[in-house]
Formats: sequence, structure tokens, C-alpha cells
Amino acid sequence: MLTVVSAEEMRWCDETTIRRFHVPGFLLMDRAGTAAAHWLLRHFAPLDGRPVVIVCGPGNNGGDGFVVARVFANHGAHVRVVLTSASSALRGDAATHFSLLRHEARANPERLSIVPFARIRNVRFPAPALVVDAVFGTGFQGAPRGVPAKAIAWINALGAPIASLDVPSGVDASTGLAQGVSVRAAATVTFGLLKTGLLLNDGRERAGQVACVDIGLPSSVTGERRFRTRMVQSSDLRSVLVPRPHRLHKYAAGKVLLIAGSRGYTGAATLAAMGALRSGAGAVVVAHPESIHSVLSKKLTEPILQPLPSSSEGSLSLQALPAVLERCRWADAVVVGPGLGRTASVQAFIEALFEECDSPMVVDADALTMLAGMDRRRWQGKDWILTPHAGECGRLAGVSPEEVENDRVETARVLARRQRRTIVLKGSPTCTASPEGLVAINSTGNAGMATVGSGDVLAGIVGGLRAQGIDAFTSAWTGAWLHGRAGDRVKASYGGRSLLAGDLLDQLPQAFRDAGEPT
Repeated sequence: MLTVVSAEEMRWCDETTIRRFHVPGFLLMDRAGTAAAHWLLRHFAPLDGRPVVIVCGPGNNGGDGFVVARVFANHGAHVRVVLTSASSALRGDAATHFSLLRHEARANPERLSIVPFARIRNVRFPAPALVVDAVFGTGFQGAPRGVPAKAIAWINALGAPIASLDVPSGVDASTGLAQGVSVRAAATVTFGLLKTGLLLNDGRERAGQVACVDIGLPSSVTGERRFRTRMVQSSDLRSVLVPRPHRLHKYAAGKVLLIAGSRGYTGAATLAAMGALRSGAGAVVVAHPESIHSVLSKKLTEPILQPLPSSSEGSLSLQALPAVLERCRWADAVVVGPGLGRTASVQAFIEALFEECDSPMVVDADALTMLAGMDRRRWQGKDWILTPHAGECGRLAGVSPEEVENDRVETARVLARRQRRTIVLKGSPTCTASPEGLVAINSTGNAGMATVGSGDVLAGIVGGLRAQGIDAFTSAWTGAWLHGRAGDRVKASYGGRSLLAGDLLDQLPQAFRDAGEPT
């Protein structure tokens, strides 16, 4: 997995490299700007002889922009550097690099010029082939104001491809939030390590294509144990999806008990059951109210159906508990919640199930809603994976859904530590947190997956993987990646707007192949 850091963690990397390894900040800035410039020269070629605008702020991000400007000019581009502040406001390494840039501009005025933003409207120049945003870096928080805000709006209005350095200006590098105007980049070149803000909230939309370039930070710094956030890549699944023995028996391939469904909610049970089977589980038993058995028997042929006593509302009755507990002892993993309903009878059933069942369990949907109102200390130590969306997570964590969305990574991390269980915070992107505080950010999925039933498929996949003997945290992030990859394949084939949860099931086999599953 790729290490992902907050703005504060990235600052620690830079400061530690400078202090402990005596690498000058001037050199780190030069490496960052040079690496970014060469990446941009490759991906926005040709720039030789073409106009480029680089908008630089007074901080270190502006210093990176000065280095990019020098490299571009040396490669034949016609570079115009726009300053959002007076050159006298520059300090430290940025000031040193500006001095070098000004010297180059005096020696080569036909290739390189510097102009204050206040005068830019009075300067006539050809439409740029590329605009480089170096206004704000990882230290920015809040909303841009004054000249920087005007400069960001001007950058967006130029109508040229925009490349941001480190993070799009106006975006918080840690949370991805943009509280005011922000740059809408076609690409972002970030330095050293990936920033969480490029994967979350507005940052995910504003960053465009993201490239992380090496600036020579020591591996002992970038590999520091304090960094507890990762991004899942397809290569990470290869060690999980190992070959299965030829003599494998169906009941040794993973047995899943799915407790799901109620009158009017047969789809949830169907989707979760098929998600578990498509994940590779050898046998899936669907424990459901007898009131919906006639419907499920027409929808499902591969899973084993176990109709159980139902209440007058068409949901599971407490009388179903003995049969369910017997199946729990049979199962390698239990999935509970999809489409169960929220009746009093289901509440009593869920409480008794949580008390008596000791099998690994995926708690989803209606079961999660009920869990939020229960005393979690009654079930400490039980092997559960919780799969909430933002609203369910908010109820479990005691915060609003908006607060959850504003900081998905830390919310999932805090809740997992508090619950002492794996948390799969569904959404964009899905974040999986372990009880030890490690968070895996999913790299697959799209907005088309925001549709009824998508979460039921995910619950089934995660339960199926858990039943195959994969540990809770790994089952969760692996399931999230496969679920999202299936969604990306559906979008590529049909578009995201028309995506249905059932389409994900059709694409799951190919998602496994994309992850390098052994044939």
C-alpha cells in the first residue's frame, strides 16, 4: 500500500530530513520543482516554444514554482511568472530561488518574464498552453482571501490546462475541503508522499490526475511507523488472493450465514447473498423470515434458503433465534443486517444474536442502526466488522454525517479504536480502519455506485472473504477494492448514471482478475 500523509505529517518529513540528515531546504525545494517540471514536460508536451504561465505565492509552494519556471525556460518554453505578492515578502529558500529566477529572467528576457498579479490585466500575452498553480501549498487552511483568491479565480478562467504543485490551491491538504474558491486542476504533482486531501472531499474533484514524485526523502523518514494511513493498490491484493488447492471442498471454501430480508426488502438479501458467493465462499445460507420465502425462492437458486418464524410485520421473530444460533456454529462468518427492518421484533432478535453468537460477523444496515442505541461494552472482544455509511457512522460516533464526511479518515480511525473493531466507512472514498488505528483508503469506485443495494453487495463480499479465513481488516479493505473495481468496470461499459447494484455482481469475476487472482 502507498503511504498517505496529512499536511502536519508531511511537514514533519521535511523538517526531519533537514534537521537529522542535514539536507538543506533549498535542495529539497530544487528537487521538488525539478521533478515536477520534468513530469509536466512529459505529460503536457510539447511546451518548447509555447507560452506557459506560472502563478506563484509568497511561500514555499511559490518557491517550487520558481524552480519549475527555470526548468521550463531551459527547455524552450516561453514562461511568464505571475507573483501574487511583492518579491520583498519572499523569505528563506523561496527568496533564494526567486533570486536565481530573476537573474535568469534578466539574462534571457525572451524566454522568461516576471510580472506582479496586480499588473497582469494590463499585460497582453498569448493564450497559455499550460498554467501552473503554485499559489498555496500543504500549509494552507481556511478560505483564500484578497489577491490570492483573485489569482485562483483568474487561473480557473484562463481556459488552459492547469497543473497544481503539491495540492490545488484553496484545498486543505489534510481533509480535502475547499472552503472558498479553489483551483480546478487537470493534474497535480505532489512531492515525496501522497496527501490525504488529494483523495478526499473537494480535493478528489479538484486534483485531476495525481502524480507523486520522488524528492529524495530518506526511506527511514517516509517509512516512519507514525504514518498510519495507506492507499490500497491492485498489487496489494495479490498476497491475499492466493491459489486454492485443487481438492478444496465446498464446505472448506468458506461457509457464510446471511441473516437478511423482510417484507418489501427482498432485494437486499438477494444482493448480499450473491455478493458472498461471488467473493468465493463455498456455501451461503440465507436465514430469512418465512413471510418472504416465496419471493426469495424465485430470486435465488445458488444459496441455501432457510425460512424462519416471522413477525406480523413480515420481519424476523425472536422465535427464529435457536435455529439461527445453530447455523452460527456452522458458519465461518455471519453477515447480519441487509433489509432486516427496524421493528421491535428485529430489535429483540438482534440483541439476543449479538449476545449469543461468537462467530466472526459483518454488521451492516439495519443491524448497525440498532447497534448505535445499544451498550457496546456488552459485546467487547467479539470479532465484528462494521460497515456504516456516513449517517450510520455518525450515529455510532455521536457526530453529524457532515462531520463524518469532512474528515472520513480520522472519523473511521477514532471509531475503530473506540469500538475495538474493523470499520468500513462506505462512501467516496471508502475508508477501512483497524482497531490499531491503521486506515486503508480505497482507490477504486465512482459516483455511480451511490445506488440502492450497492452496500448490500459489499457486505456480502466482505463476509465471503472473511469466511475464507482472511483476517477482518484485510477482508474489509480487499472487499472494498473489489467492490469499487467492479463498479469502475460497469461505468466503463455502461456509464455511471445507469449503474445498478446487480451490475456489480456481473463484474466481480473480472475485478478478481484485475487484482491478479491466480487462475
